[in-house]
Amino acid sequence: MKSWLVWIAGVVAAVALFAHNLDTILATGAKWLAPYVSPQAAVSVALDADPAVTADVFVADPSDKTRAIAIGRTRRDQKAVLNVPANTFYTIGWQGAGLQAGAAEHILAVKGESLFRLVRTGEAEGQTKLGLRQGDEDQSKPATTAPSAQLLLSARASQAAANPSVGISTGAHPELDRATAIVGLFETGTTDCARRLYFVAGSPAVGCLLASIPGWLADVIITLDGGDSRRLDALLGGNAASIRSYARDAHEVPQQAQLKQAMERLTAVPEFWISYQARVLATYAQATDAARQVGLVSERGRLLIFDRLVNAGPGAVARGLKSYAAQYLEGAAGRPDSEAARIRALGEIFKSQLRSVHFAATFARRIDTIVSGQGSVRGVTFDLNQLGVSDQG
Repeated sequence: MKSWLVWIAGVVAAVALFAHNLDTILATGAKWLAPYVSPQAAVSVALDADPAVTADVFVADPSDKTRAIAIGRTRRDQKAVLNVPANTFYTIGWQGAGLQAGAAEHILAVKGESLFRLVRTGEAEGQTKLGLRQGDEDQSKPATTAPSAQLLLSARASQAAANPSVGISTGAHPELDRATAIVGLFETGTTDCARRLYFVAGSPAVGCLLASIPGWLADVIITLDGGDSRRLDALLGGNAASIRSYARDAHEVPQQAQLKQAMERLTAVPEFWISYQARVLATYAQATDAARQVGLVSERGRLLIFDRLVNAGPGAVARGLKSYAAQYLEGAAGRPDSEAARIRALGEIFKSQLRSVHFAATFARRIDTIVSGQGSVRGVTFDLNQLGVSDQG
C-alpha cells in the first residue's frame, strides 16, 4: 500500500512540476520549431543608384537590433534576397564602399516576397546617401536612421562566416582588431574596406585606415621595396621606378593611368598586405607607448592616440603629448587624477590642434566619440562600451 502511495505522490509531483514549467517548455519549443512552422518572407532589395555601387544589405534581429540575422549583396544587375520569418517588423540596413551606411526601421516582412529598392538621396562627406523604398513607386518612404557600429560589424561577421574569403580582422590581437574596425569606420564609413584601393583627390589610399602618400603607404612601399633588393622591380616591372620615386618624394607623382595600374598590381600581391599589416601593428605599438607616457592605461586611451596617429600622423600626436606634459606637470594642482579625466584632457588638446584643419568638425567628432564613448561619425552610431572599449584601466 505504501508503495502505491509513494508512486501516486511522485506522479502528482511530476504533474505539478510540468504545469509550473509549462510556459517555459512551450516557449522553448516554439523557439526551436518557429523556423519550421512559421511562414517565411523573402525580403528582396534592388539597387537603382549608380551602376558602379555595390551595397551589402542586412536584416537585424527584432529582439537585438545590434545583431544581423540575414545578409546579402546588391548591385545594379543583382538584387539581394534575405529570408526571414514573416509577419514581423525588422530593421533593414546597408553599407558599402563609397556609401554612407544607413538603416530603415519598422519594416514589415510579409509572407512571400517583399520588394524594396535602394535609391540615391544625396551626398554627405563624399559618400553617396541611399534611402529605402518599397515596391515600384515612391509611396512608402521609411525614414533613414544611423545604424550602430555593432550592427555593421555583426553583418560583416555573418558575411565572413558564410564566405571564408571575406576578411574581417587580422586575428593578431582582439584589442587591435577592435581599434582597426572602429577607426576604419571613422575613415570609410563601412566595414567593407579591408582590401580596397581608393583614390582620394587623385592620390591612392589603401585599406580601412586609408594609408596614403605621404604617410603610411609610402612607408609600406619603401619597406616592401627592401632597399638594394628592389623587390618593386619584380612586382611592378616598368612601373617600379616611378612608384619608388613617388613613395620617397610625394611631389614625383606618376601619370594617373600609370599610378592606378601600378597600385592595382601592388595591392594584388600578398607581400604588400604582409608589409601593410606589419605597419598597422607597429603603429598600434607606438600608440600604446605614447599612451603610457601620459599615464593612460585603458584601451580607450590607446584608441584615442591610435586614431590620431592614423588621422593626423606622429607629428601631431607628439605635439599633443608635449602640450599635455607642459600643461599638467607631475604633482601640480589640477592634474587629471582619473583615467577618464586624462582621456578628456588629452582629447581637448588634440581638438585644439584642429582649428585650421580641413574637415576639423568631422575630426573633432571622432575625438569626442572616443572621449565620451558615444557619438556618430559618417552616419554610423558608436557605443564604445558595447564594443568592449572601456576607459577603465
